[in-house]
Amino acid sequence: MNSPDLRWQRILVTTDFSPASLVAVRYARALAEERGAALTVLNIIEPFHVDWKMDTSDRQRDDRAEAERAMAALADAELRDLAGVHTELRPGQPAEALAEFAQVMQADLLVIATHGRTGLTRALLGSVAEHVVRHAPCPVLVIRAGRARETRVRGVAAHRDA
Repeated sequence: MNSPDLRWQRILVTTDFSPASLVAVRYARALAEERGAALTVLNIIEPFHVDWKMDTSDRQRDDRAEAERAMAALADAELRDLAGVHTELRPGQPAEALAEFAQVMQADLLVIATHGRTGLTRALLGSVAEHVVRHAPCPVLVIRAGRARETRVRGVAAHRDA
């Protein structure tokens, strides 16, 4: 029986800047530190649906500027002293864009949070994490969001379900 290759050199984590995705970033950081891996933090800027008469260029610029500010704040607060960190902003539908980016960067591991939607909400909106698990070109670590309490992950503060 062949053992899986756990020499992760390129870890990808996605964030939407929510508290749940912050937990995923902290887990990814801890894994990157432990493995000496490069860490890429990705935010997908979703397109929005508008009336055909509406000019979307200002809105798109505002969304990108807001994402740039949020990513800079995240990097400063959580990743400042970590070597080998790269941040990336990409447009697209989250599930598809994330799986595609993981393929392009040849990620060895993808870390993603789930917001824990259930029932009708999940049926109507789908699950980004579920789609990514099905289509990612690499192993996926799904961090379950929920009631969180502070804990330590190999020396890095993180959250854990209570």
